[in-house]
Amino acid sequence: MSINHSTAETQLPNPSHLINALLRTTAALESLGKGSNRPRAIGRAAVDVLSKRKLPEQSLENYGLKIVAALPDFIDARHKLSAIESRRLKGQRVVRSEKEAQLKRVLPYNHILREMADHNPRLTMTDITTFVEGFLLASSSQETAFEAANATRDIIEGMRHELAFEATLYHIDGVGNIRPADIDTDILGTDIEVIYKGKHFGFDVKSNPSAARRCANDNLSYADKISTIPIWSGFKGRDFGDSLRILDQKAAIERASFVGDVLEAAYQHGCESAINMILYDGNVSKIYS
Repeated sequence: MSINHSTAETQLPNPSHLINALLRTTAALESLGKGSNRPRAIGRAAVDVLSKRKLPEQSLENYGLKIVAALPDFIDARHKLSAIESRRLKGQRVVRSEKEAQLKRVLPYNHILREMADHNPRLTMTDITTFVEGFLLASSSQETAFEAANATRDIIEGMRHELAFEATLYHIDGVGNIRPADIDTDILGTDIEVIYKGKHFGFDVKSNPSAARRCANDNLSYADKISTIPIWSGFKGRDFGDSLRILDQKAAIERASFVGDVLEAAYQHGCESAINMILYDGNVSKIYS
């Protein structure tokens, strides 16, 4: 069964063609027969195709199927997280494990997008959100499609700041292994793990300075030992345009000097020292401008 009707492997599959192909599969028909809604049935069909077909791992056809497979749980878990937060704001007791269970259903979708961006740098934010919205407009409701597209846009916004921060780390002497966090580490608030001069550090990368400051102050307010450094990537929306990566790599080189100083402070004195440096050093106006 051919499901990739895009003109080249620089594009995600056409959502309508993908839906039509998957709805004809036995897995989808059986799922619909048991009462599943269309997105859930199509998602299960995508899982079945992924398990049986040998698609190139990094192909956009493969990632299109992975997105379709992950979307139903992603959407459902986001609704449950919203309900949990609503209860918390009303003063009701919320168990941490309840929230973490839903995060574990949300984060696989985030990680699929991140992996796809790593292997397909020509993709744009519009490419991905158009695919998600098109798929759900054709298989679900307009409300669900717009909600998921907006959520995907927010995820990509954060993701491309992580990619830009990674690009910065590669220009710092002493940096060894750099890797995006796995799902279990991501739940704990770490986006990127790095080895610097033989020591392990985690970064919680923020897309704006205000978010970095709030998170830094929160971390300093706890008695626990700090293991993750919250930091603004150093880039703004204009540095990306519609791209998933910064448009001018020279900007990463310029940002590397400060991030290198933060890592050295963490190496010499611990993460708390690095966070204090981010918040209070003489370059604060430049960092958070």
